[in-house]
Amino acid sequence: MSILAHKVTDLVITDVRMPGMNGYQLQKEIRAKYPSIIRVVLSGYSDEDLVINIQR
Repeated sequence: MSILAHKVTDLVITDVRMPGMNGYQLQKEIRAKYPSIIRVVLSGYSDEDLVINIQR
């Protein structure tokens, strides 16, 4: 998140599973603080509930 405060960013691509914060949490924080940034969350897992939550 600190990078976004100091660099102009148009797009963030992240994985669902990361140490410390998952992609869903990161996507939510980015949307709240930087709504103009396009967010892409990738996953090798087929968890439909997670996909539905990320899309909201």
